[in-house]
Amino acid sequence: MSKNTIDSIQKFNSECLDAIVNHKPMVLEDVLSQLTLELATIDSDIRLRLKNIKLYATIGLLLLEEDTTCLVTLSTGDKILRDNSFYRDLISLMNTSAFKTFRTNHMTKDIQASLIYFELYEMLGKFYTKKTGVDIPDDIGVELLKTIMDKKEYRGPLVRVLRRYIDNGGGNRDKLYIKLSEIMFTQREEVLVLDNR
Repeated sequence: MSKNTIDSIQKFNSECLDAIVNHKPMVLEDVLSQLTLELATIDSDIRLRLKNIKLYATIGLLLLEEDTTCLVTLSTGDKILRDNSFYRDLISLMNTSAFKTFRTNHMTKDIQASLIYFELYEMLGKFYTKKTGVDIPDDIGVELLKTIMDKKEYRGPLVRVLRRYIDNGGGNRDKLYIKLSEIMFTQREEVLVLDNR
């Protein structure tokens, strides 16, 4: 085994030990629930998931070694993170460096503007995929998004519909996409000529 591999193992073990020392005590049942959750989650950071699996497996082995099935139960916050996928996903997203950077640089004044861009980009991706059968490439997506937002005749109606949708707390996305599609493709066929891509 190479020295780099041994160093990596020691680093991971040290991180796991630090996490165990700083982690709130758990019961064996909670450890098993957390392991199940980590194994079932597909679309999150694989590195974080593997670290959590190692952490919870180690805590479980320690509990078995101590021949106890109960230490101190999870805190209320830990239980929420364990049981509520919305809050778990929210905290996971907000702790990513990419989101922190975006939020700091672009969401300090008008959060709604960012939400409009999120919705519009997602809609463009759906329209593009429906029309071409493939996911929208980043360069085409950003070009279309910038074209729409740079031209007031497109931006105005789209932003009004999206602001109304956000102000009303969301709702039926199918209806939103139909309305946006009408604005973009029915009234102004020249806006997005996806066949030429």
